Amino acid sequence: GVFELDAINGTWGSKEAAEYLGCKPGTLRRWASQKKVPHIKVGYLTRYRKADLDEYLDRNCVAAIPHG
Repeated sequence: GVFELDAINGTWGSKEAAEYLGCKPGTLRRWASQKKVPHIKVGYLTRYRKADLDEYLDRNCVAAIPHG
C-alpha cells in the first residue's frame, strides 16, 4: 500500500508522510523546515515516523463544541 514504511528506521519520505497527513509534499517540507512538524534528518534526507505524525495530529486536534 501507499502507507508502507521504508526500511530506513520504519520511516516515510515527504510524499508518503504528506499523503498520510492530507497535505502536499512541499507544504510538509516547509513545515519541517519551520520545525512545525516532527521529522528526522538522515544525512540530507528528511524522514517522518508514523508515531510522531500521529502524536502531532493528536496535539493539533481542535475539539468540537457541542450544540444543543
